[in-house]
Parts: sequence; C-alpha cells; structure tokens
Amino acid sequence: MKKFLLIGIALLLALVIGGFLFIHFYINGERVSQLINEQLDNQFEVTIIKASPKIFSRSINLEGVSVEVKGNEAEERIFEADAIELNGLKLRKLFRGEMALKSVNMENYFIDLVKLPDEDDTGQQDEEPSDFTFLTTSLNFTGGEIHFPAADGFGEMSGLDLRTGKINYRPGCTDCEDPFTVEEIHVELSEVWFSFWEERYRFEGKSILISETDSLFEAANLSLNPVLSEEQFFQSLEFRTDMFRVDLSGFVLKQFDLNGLIHSDRFKASYLSADSLDLHVSLDKRVPEDPDSVNPPLPLEALNNLPVSVDMDSVRVHHADIRYSEYDEEGVRPGTILFAGTNALISPVKSNEESPMVLNAFSLLEGSGELNVIIELRMENGTSVTDVKGNLGAFDVTNLNNILNDLEGINIDSGTIREISFEYTMREERAEGWIDVHYDDLSMELIDRDDHDQGFRDRIGSFLMDQIAVREDSRNNGEDSRRGEISEDREPENGFFNYLWISLRSGIMDVVRRI
Repeated sequence: MKKFLLIGIALLLALVIGGFLFIHFYINGERVSQLINEQLDNQFEVTIIKASPKIFSRSINLEGVSVEVKGNEAEERIFEADAIELNGLKLRKLFRGEMALKSVNMENYFIDLVKLPDEDDTGQQDEEPSDFTFLTTSLNFTGGEIHFPAADGFGEMSGLDLRTGKINYRPGCTDCEDPFTVEEIHVELSEVWFSFWEERYRFEGKSILISETDSLFEAANLSLNPVLSEEQFFQSLEFRTDMFRVDLSGFVLKQFDLNGLIHSDRFKASYLSADSLDLHVSLDKRVPEDPDSVNPPLPLEALNNLPVSVDMDSVRVHHADIRYSEYDEEGVRPGTILFAGTNALISPVKSNEESPMVLNAFSLLEGSGELNVIIELRMENGTSVTDVKGNLGAFDVTNLNNILNDLEGINIDSGTIREISFEYTMREERAEGWIDVHYDDLSMELIDRDDHDQGFRDRIGSFLMDQIAVREDSRNNGEDSRRGEISEDREPENGFFNYLWISLRSGIMDVVRRI
C-alpha cells in the first residue's frame, strides 16, 4: 500500500511538473499573439515578443507588446508597451467571460488615439453591449505617452503615471447603476498640450497631480497662448474677437470632488488658488465686425450655461499682471493698460445661485496707482447685472499715455491724480454710472494717432482743451475735481474685460474731453 502511495505521489508530481513545463514552454509571445488576433477582426494586429506565465501566482508577464491598424498602405502603430504584468488571474471567471485579476501593471507605454479608426470607418453596424466584465483590485501604469484628438486639433501627454484602486467595468449590465466604477484615482503627468480652434491656440500644462485620496488637483504651470504672432492671429480672423495670452503658476484645487465630476456632472471644490497669473487680452478693431454676432456671455451667464454644476467657496489669485490692449479701427499701434500686482478674491463661485458672486481686488494701475475694486455679479430675473465700484489713490496721469496716445489721440504732458472714485452698473448691454476725478496741474494735448505729431487742428484743439476743459477753475467753481458720466453701450464683440474697461473709459473721457 505504501508503495502504491509513493507511486501516486510521484505520478502527481510528474503531472504537475509536466503541466508546468508544458505551459512554460508552450505559452510564448507568438502563441499569445495568435490567440488574441483570432479574437479580433482583420483591422488590428497584436504582436507580443515574449510571454512568461507564473503558475503558482496565476500571473503572466508580457514584453514588447504592440498593436497596429491594418488595411492602410502603411500599417500604423496605435499602442505599444515595454512590459505588461497581469497578476492574480482568476481562470474560472475567465471562462465565464469575466476578466478578474488582482492587479495590472504596465511600463513605458504609448497610445495613439488620433490614428484609432472611427467606428464609422469599420463598416460595422452597432452591436449589442457586450456581457464581458473586467474587474481588478488595482491598476498601475508608469511612463506613458498618449496622443489624442482635441476639437479640431490634437494633443499629447507625456510622463503619465496612473494608479487606481478597484475598477469594475460591466458594459452590458443594464441593471447596474453605473456600469463603470473606479476608486482612488491618482494621476501624475509631466506635461500635456493640445491645440484647438484651427490650431490658433495651444494649451499647455506641466507637473500635474490629481489625487482622489487627497481631494487635490495641482499644476506647476498652466498656459494658453496663440500659436501665431499677434499680427498673424488677427489677420487669420474673418470677424473680430479677443485674443488671450494666459500664464498661470502654482495652481491648486483643494477638496476637489473628482468622483462627483466623473459620475454626477458636478464640479465641487473648497477653493481654487493661483500663486501668479499673467493675463493679456487684446482686441483689434481693424478686423470687421460680424453682422450676425451676438454678445458673448458675461461671467455668471457662462457659469450657469456650463454642462456641469459648479460649487466652490472661493477663487484666490495672487501676484497677477493683467493687460488689456486694443487697436483702433484707424490705429497703427495698440493702446495698452496694465493692472500690475493684482490680488483678487472671488466668493462664492456657484452656478444657479441666488446670492451674488463678489470679486474683491487690489491692483497697481500702470504699476504705481493703488486701485481697489469691488465687483458684484448677480442675476435679476434672468438678466446679468454687474455692479462695479472702486477708488484709485495718488497717480501720475502721464502713465495713461500708454493707452490714450494710440486709442484717443491724446497726450498728457503733466498732471497728478490725487484720488479717483467711481461707481457704475453694467446691466445686459448698457453701462451707466459716475466717476469723480481729483487732480492737480493737469495739462494735455491732442496728437495724431499714427505719428504722435500735432497738426494745426490738433494744436487748436489742444489749446482749447488745456485752457478751458481741464483747468481747475474753469468749470468747477474753483474746485480741483470733476465728475464724469459713465455711459456706454456694449458692442457685439465685447467680452467681459472689454465691457468693464470701455465702460470706465467712457467716464474718464467724459472728464478730460468735455469742452
């Protein structure tokens, strides 16, 4: 009996060792590639250089994995990876159409979604949802590069590391509340960029972190810049619109609800902050107006029209330099105004909210004059209303020549602002309010906007302006101040920044040009 038992054990060991050796030597990259290709249509071809099974851990390591699109004159590679490791495979579930495993690891991978054929290109009809199920406890991808389509452009990600917890994917489950669930998403990305709007703009992000566990989104740098030069950009337009340059550093989104954004169309966070911001908005009025254009939405209108609901306590911006430039219809150079060293707090930032959204900002006008502004945005019976009030401290008025020379044909020779206060309301397409200017020794002249010289008419107009319009004792009962009327209709191409500035400018010009 003992002899038969020993023989049985020896036979069992031989079967196990033989089966192990059979699987070890039979399962290789070529056979695994062949098995996968048999399950696919003729549109793709999978190649695996090496396959190494591990019986006792129910794992398999794949090396040199690639996928190519067939049918074109030149086969195009859409996927490749140095190594893919599948751990803890549950073979019994695999036979039932379920891929359940402990973890999936992938190293140094490349995915090209741009070259991926559209479903319409395959000539196949829509099929019923698959009963296939994919389950894994964790996923870990490192060193990824992805090319992807973006609107009418394209983009790339590089240095993409992705980690997740449990993933449950049941595309054919009609009774499931959500056929796709993923937990504990963690993304680290070295760089991402994409172009859009006929490749006029390029968006870039660097050193990005998204952590569901920490409810955190961070980016070292985010930027939006035209691909073309300023002249080429405006020449490429059929109708006028703003051009934006944005460079933002130290972007942080705290208590970010990533799961809510993925599954509930809800963007929720505690606050958004940026360490520094460089924003330049330009408009070229030499480009013709669109006769069919409608006014772009104001901030609250745009917020309420987003496809997701927004719920943030506040947005905080530090050390921002904000520039606005404008070419006049007959100008040759842009006039520019700078709001430097801006610190701003916006609170709350919530869509479809009855209470107003308030922006408090401090800035240095042209880098010197201390400017404090409060902007309150609210909706009244579906109408966007913006209340603006603020004050400016002591300021050398000649600094305004940067914008007045080329836009208004005015040059300020000398003068000091002691204080400016203003208050106005932008209601839909009309802005109305007032501005009080307290000044000393203000002297100005009219100039030609093209060459900044004075013709005869300019000299006569300068004399009248200097001697009658702006002297302290001319029309203010001997007082050194003047009130101007803010009154401006919004033009169709004016976005929020344009509307905000031209409304205030109308009051300034009412002060300096009344005769």
